[in-house]
Amino acid sequence: MDVTSIALSGLNAAQQRVANSANNIVNARTPNYTPTDVVQSPLNSGGVRADVIERSPASFEVPNGQGETENLPNVSLEQEVVNSVTAAYDFKANIKVLQTQQELDKALLDIQA
Repeated sequence: MDVTSIALSGLNAAQQRVANSANNIVNARTPNYTPTDVVQSPLNSGGVRADVIERSPASFEVPNGQGETENLPNVSLEQEVVNSVTAAYDFKANIKVLQTQQELDKALLDIQA
């Protein structure tokens, strides 16, 4: 796998992580919602693979103020924001790889010309 493909797989994984965090945040108070996580794993040929898995436990019980409990999704807004910010840094790093590759290609063409 070439450098461009590796960086693109990283960009795709970061995009998937941002979308996943946004979905979890939007549904943080939705009854019966099952939050998900994105798990990245390296590919033998280079790059990463991103898989969406259900979070375990999916929910937790909280008192509703009427002497009863209700199940809410296991979503930490703070953690979801951290996940989004981390993914944004991953975007920047992978864009920098693509820019550097482009500069190297241009320099190589200039040498050969």
